[in-house]
Amino acid sequence: MDGEAATISSAGLRASIGDVDGDGVPDIVTAAPTKNIGGAGAGRVYVYSTKTGRLLWSADGHPGDQLGSGIEAAGDTNQDGVPDVVASAPGAGKAYVYSGRTGAPY
Repeated sequence: MDGEAATISSAGLRASIGDVDGDGVPDIVTAAPTKNIGGAGAGRVYVYSTKTGRLLWSADGHPGDQLGSGIEAAGDTNQDGVPDVVASAPGAGKAYVYSGRTGAPY
């Protein structure tokens, strides 16, 4: 897979989320909750195509969030026809829902 495979959580966090990129094959979400790109312990969520291995999008947490400590398929919560992602950020005491199409939080 393209991207930052060495930083993906050793806990093996990943979930099938449905077909995000419209290629007819379910895609996956995975995370690195201790990734430091958004600041120390910010965390990062990644969505990959399982057909091509291409990184479709990623989202960064804020310092201390540990974004992606829990990740799961959210269904099509914004009703755009594409499955969405929910990710916990226990350091912030929050969970975020991301558009499966764009990775934008809402």
